[in-house]
Amino acid sequence: MKILLFLFSFNLIDEIAPFRYVLNIASDGHKVYTSSPFGIAEFDFYRGDYVRGYILNEEINVIAPDIYTGSIYFSSRGTLFRMNLGSGFKTSLGNFLNISSIGITQNDLYIDEKGIIKILDKFTGVEKTSGEKNIIWFGEKRNLKKDSKEIFFLSPYFYYVQNFGKVEYTVFFKEKNKIFAGTWGDGLHVYEEGIIIPQKKHSIGPATPLITFMKNTREGIWIVSRKYLNFEGLTQRRNGEWIVYKK
Repeated sequence: MKILLFLFSFNLIDEIAPFRYVLNIASDGHKVYTSSPFGIAEFDFYRGDYVRGYILNEEINVIAPDIYTGSIYFSSRGTLFRMNLGSGFKTSLGNFLNISSIGITQNDLYIDEKGIIKILDKFTGVEKTSGEKNIIWFGEKRNLKKDSKEIFFLSPYFYYVQNFGKVEYTVFFKEKNKIFAGTWGDGLHVYEEGIIIPQKKHSIGPATPLITFMKNTREGIWIVSRKYLNFEGLTQRRNGEWIVYKK
C-alpha cells in the first residue's frame, strides 16, 4: 500500500494508466492515441514522443480520431462519446452495446456492434438509413491480427519484465510504415516496419509486481496484485492534485 500511495502522491496516475495498460491504438497520420482503463494518451506520430494524457473517468475500449474536425470518438461502458481534445469537453452520443469498431467519414459515424453496422450523424448521434462510403475504420476492423505476417516477429506475443513479471501484447496497429504494439503492463512500443528493435518504448511509471491490474469505475479504482485485491476511491483537489483515500 505504501508503494501505491507513493505513486499517486507524485501525480503518476496520468502516466501509469496511458503507458502501461493499453486497450486500443489509433492514428490520424499525425498523432497516435492509445486508450486505457483510465483515459487517452497522445503521441507524435513521426518522432514517437509522448505529447500529453487525458485522465477520464472512463475505461476506453475503442478510440477513433476524426481527421475532419480534430475531435476524437470513443466507446466506454456501453456509451459512445465525442471529445474535443483542446478543451477536454466530451458529449455522449448514445448507448450502444459491444462496439468493436468505429468508422469516420466527413459527415457520418459508423459503429460496428459485433457485426451489426449502424450509421450515425457524427454531431448528434442520430441514426441514419444511409451514409458516405469513404470510411476510415478503427478498432477490430483496423487492428492487425496475431496471424498477420507484419507482427510475427513478436510471437509468442508475451515476454517478461524484471521485477514485474509476464507482459502480454494487447493490440497491434499499422499506419504507413510504422507498427504500434500495445501491452498490458509495459506501455506502447513503436517499430519501423521490417525492424524488430523498437524505435520507441513508452512505459513511464515504475514497473512493480504489486500492481497487475487496475480498473477505473465510477466509484473509484480497483487495484489487483498477486497478494491482494483492493479498492481505492479517487478524488481531485481544486489545484489539480490527485489524492487517494480508502472507501
